[in-house]
Amino acid sequence: MLLNLYFKCPHIFTFFDRRQFEVQVQGKFKREPQGEIYVGAEVTNKMELGILTKSISKAALRFCGTMVSDLHYSFGDSQSDPNYQVPHLVAPIFPTFDKVLVTPPGEELPAMNIPFNENLEFRKQRIKFRLTSDAKIDINNTYSFSVNTSNLNLLDWTLVGVPMVRPMDLRTFFNNSSINLGALLMDVHCPILRRS
Repeated sequence: MLLNLYFKCPHIFTFFDRRQFEVQVQGKFKREPQGEIYVGAEVTNKMELGILTKSISKAALRFCGTMVSDLHYSFGDSQSDPNYQVPHLVAPIFPTFDKVLVTPPGEELPAMNIPFNENLEFRKQRIKFRLTSDAKIDINNTYSFSVNTSNLNLLDWTLVGVPMVRPMDLRTFFNNSSINLGALLMDVHCPILRRS
């Protein structure tokens, strides 16, 4: 993970733009996915939001859904429900990540801990992918993914840079819950998102 530390810590890479942080993942698929891969975040406990905060959150997520197809979210269910969902925000893997690099065997892998440089022609193609199978995943290739945001300041645990909204403490939404980043596989034979 790369953080924008505003030069507070000179030995860690810092951004010269508005990005607050960037998460990078690099590796190979062990097998060709049989279903749809979603990536995102989940919170460990049900979100207890007031009416106004929940309404604003839903409106913001609906707006995000106009830019990210197949965005799925939940504020969480009661854990007494046997099929409860934890609060989450997920979207399809290939069009969601900011950068995706595919490295065939024998080629040099992209360096980690610096922003990736994605081929613009490939980016135009992958943004249009509707299904994971559109990416034609090859288990011999190495995949490098990165995602960044200018709206979460992890050092101060605040939501920042949202037009017409002053910085907000993230505990307003998540209380003291942990946030987990991960990938989910929607099995072609089962219509439920499951952790993978």
